[in-house]
Amino acid sequence: MPVPVVPDPIRETSARASTGSAVEPPAASPERPNEGSHSAATEGRAKPEGTAPRDVTVVVLELNGELKDAFFDYDRSALSPDAISALRQDAALLLPILAEFPQLKVTIEGHCDERGSAEYNLGLGDHRAGSAAEVLQRFGVPLAHLEIVSYGKERPQCTELKESCWRLNRRAHLLIRPPAPTD
Repeated sequence: MPVPVVPDPIRETSARASTGSAVEPPAASPERPNEGSHSAATEGRAKPEGTAPRDVTVVVLELNGELKDAFFDYDRSALSPDAISALRQDAALLLPILAEFPQLKVTIEGHCDERGSAEYNLGLGDHRAGSAAEVLQRFGVPLAHLEIVSYGKERPQCTELKESCWRLNRRAHLLIRPPAPTD
């Protein structure tokens, strides 16, 4: 049985980046607004007149629980098709919230596994966070809402000394910060 040919989003992204053309953001579809993603954080975005505004802190906590990490191969900052898919879903969740609460910022944290020097992993984490930021921008998330930070190997989510654990630490993690309280 022949194997179906599937387009490679990494090559497409790289080819478009080298030619200067941008990846088009996903078209909104009334049948599938969030590609099957549905939750409390995505409900009630269109507020009927006369309803109380939503509490930004509650919205941020709910959405932070839904955002997916983009995982990377060892010693790489290129995004896999799975990582691009995760970021596409994240962008679909972020866009309506950022429109409703324009004061919010999204921090993209670059993380690495424990192998390699601290300095090398800080640089690699920065490249990973930057790759994720570029894809989020291509899916419509405004640059003004994005901030990048690299933690290198300093904040592992798994500490066992095996590949299945290291794989979890090679990631770009998104975190929405609630606005600072005003006096």
